[in-house]
Amino acid sequence: MAVDSGRALVVLDLQRVVGPGGPWEVPGIERILPSVRQLIGAFGSATVLTRHRLAHSGPGTWSAFAQRWAALDEEPEWWDLLDEVSATMPQGASLIDKHTYSAYPAPELSERLSGPATELVLAGCETDCCVAATLFAAVDAGVPVSLVENAVVGPDPESHSGLIAAARRLPEQVRVVTASEALRRPYPAGGNPQKHGAPPSERGGANE
Repeated sequence: MAVDSGRALVVLDLQRVVGPGGPWEVPGIERILPSVRQLIGAFGSATVLTRHRLAHSGPGTWSAFAQRWAALDEEPEWWDLLDEVSATMPQGASLIDKHTYSAYPAPELSERLSGPATELVLAGCETDCCVAATLFAAVDAGVPVSLVENAVVGPDPESHSGLIAAARRLPEQVRVVTASEALRRPYPAGGNPQKHGAPPSERGGANE
């Protein structure tokens, strides 16, 4: 299924460092991978994948953060994408390294979302950190966001649910959807008509 132009999929930080046995392991990350692969397959070259990297010369607190985790750079393969993700990376997709939580407004992403009919479809991890930061940065820039509920994951279920709930409070800027819903329907022109998102009975299961 091909997607409409003017839409971009952002897959955040699905790297070995957060995979099983990784220093930043996110429990349950494997459960979102089928939905992520479904989205990547449909969006093709309109996909932007990110990798979080340490900012040793970063401003302010970022250099302290990098110093705390400096040992990870001794095994640089931790920063590689998960095999299940890299194997599905389509021709023409963008791979960018980021040194802060938000992926927006990276030039590769801003260029894809430069027209009036735009939509950022958001997947990856961690829900309460990089996903949240990217979501709110895009909202502040006026970009419609589709948060794919079954394609995001975080280490803390309560915080994960909190971000989903917060997104539902922004009906003019964000819609919460499953992967299948995101592919069936682009973000509606003029805003999201479902003021509080679809009821749970319509949202489907984890891998719909």
